Amino acid sequence: MVNLRAIVQGRAANVKYGRIEQGDRDASTALAGESRVWVNGGWSDAKVYDRSRLRAGNVVAGPAIVTEMDSTTLVLTEYSGEVDAFGNILIRPITR
Repeated sequence: MVNLRAIVQGRAANVKYGRIEQGDRDASTALAGESRVWVNGGWSDAKVYDRSRLRAGNVVAGPAIVTEMDSTTLVLTEYSGEVDAFGNILIRPITR
């Protein structure tokens, strides 16, 4: 057998996305520790956060590491990540 294709048809699932608990800008309750990271050609101290403990509205300033069971997110220096109502981390440059 060289190639096998399958087509599945059915009704689309009606999925409702849950919102996470509201917090404020302070993400310290999700702080899990610190680690040294290599960014911008040198070593920096980065805070490590547990993603499951982040709340909507929390802001994580870089350099930072956000860990979870199956992935890791790096927030670089000069960037910050803000957690939205659905738990997404929106990473943007810090404006001064």
